[in-house]
Amino acid sequence: MGRSKSSTPEESSPASASIQSVERAAALLRLFVPNVPSLGPTEIAQLSGMSVSTAHRYCSALRKAGLLRYDPVTGRYGLGGGCIELGLAAAEGMPIVGLARPLMSEVVARLDLTTVLGVWDEDSVRVIEVNDHTSTPARITVRIGAQLGVFETAHGLLYLTFSRRVRQRFAQSPELERLADRIDATERERCAIVRSVAGPRSIPGTTTAAVPVFLGDNIVASLAIVGPSEGMPADPDSPFVDVLKETAARLSGQLSA
Repeated sequence: MGRSKSSTPEESSPASASIQSVERAAALLRLFVPNVPSLGPTEIAQLSGMSVSTAHRYCSALRKAGLLRYDPVTGRYGLGGGCIELGLAAAEGMPIVGLARPLMSEVVARLDLTTVLGVWDEDSVRVIEVNDHTSTPARITVRIGAQLGVFETAHGLLYLTFSRRVRQRFAQSPELERLADRIDATERERCAIVRSVAGPRSIPGTTTAAVPVFLGDNIVASLAIVGPSEGMPADPDSPFVDVLKETAARLSGQLSA
């Protein structure tokens, strides 16, 4: 009688099984992309090649780890706060942060205004760096990690204008049509200026001017200045905006290099 073929130690070891579990969990998390922010268990199973029961176990484990969130109303999963924390940690190690910091310091020194750097994150702009070392008695600051809405902020307007992926993500939103003229103006002027409105995530009485940072033809960040509305430019031809555009161009050049 011939002997049956046995598994190699590497194939059957607990370590190998653990590595496979990590790989499958990572693949599952990658199913959530900007235009697919939430998925149901059946969709996850189909896309990942797992059975529904296996997909459910992975989702439960990732939910406990804070990497997925579950909406009991819709029965769908989305990326959790833990992913945001990891993303911010990754952003800290991104070349753009290290390159931007000295340039942002120059902007603050020249304009005496808080300077903010943002990147796209799932369905909003995420603040990844702030320099608020102004000489004014009362500083305007923005929290690193804060989410900036896509329709009501200068940062968001830049991504709606220059990112096809972001426009596709919100293609069915009536807000997109409402902002059509502003999007056209932003594309023409390569600058978005937005005065804050009352809301839980806004700073009343302030205005933000933001410009895009490109890598090739793709927007990779938004660079902005924030200040009291009475002292901020309302016109994209302002010398303040010229300084901002010049700085964004330098940052784009350094990223390309």
